[in-house]
Amino acid sequence: MRIFAIAEDNGELKCPSCLWRVSRLYVIAKDEKEARKLYEEEGAGLCADCLVDMMVEEKYEIVVPEK
Repeated sequence: MRIFAIAEDNGELKCPSCLWRVSRLYVIAKDEKEARKLYEEEGAGLCADCLVDMMVEEKYEIVVPEK
C-alpha cells in the first residue's frame, strides 16, 4: 500500500474528518487508479494532518523498501 495525493482542478477539497478546506487529500491504496476510485466513489481521503493523526492512533509502521 502507498499514499496517493488527490487534487481537484479548482483546488478546493474538504477533509471529511476535520472539514478543513485543503488543496490535497491523501488516500492509502495499492495504486493511483484505486486511490482515485476510492476518492470518487467512497469519498475516501484525509488532509495531511488527519492522515498523520490516524497513522499515529492506529500505530502504523513505515517500512522503507530496499533498493
